[in-house]
Amino acid sequence: MKAHHGVEQSRHQPISRPQERCPTCSRRLTTGNFDVTFRFADGSEQLCFAIPAGLCDNCGEIHINPALVATLELESARLVFAIETDRVAQKKHLMRAE
Repeated sequence: MKAHHGVEQSRHQPISRPQERCPTCSRRLTTGNFDVTFRFADGSEQLCFAIPAGLCDNCGEIHINPALVATLELESARLVFAIETDRVAQKKHLMRAE
């Protein structure tokens, strides 16, 4: 899987809004929340859950708003894994929080 931070995206765009078109192939992105793993040069990893992003079904790249990556202080890390967030687990978690 290719991973991409969506650097082409404007830094003035709201953090929670992923871009709509793939900068590589211009096809529409499927937007949603993804659980992702970033790996740093020293081999350590950071897991992030329910990150808003866009996935290109055509070229397989995932695009995350660079402002969000900066907020999470992950600019020096590489995105190595992403999977769509399980909505059933999210619903159970939200119900427990109430």
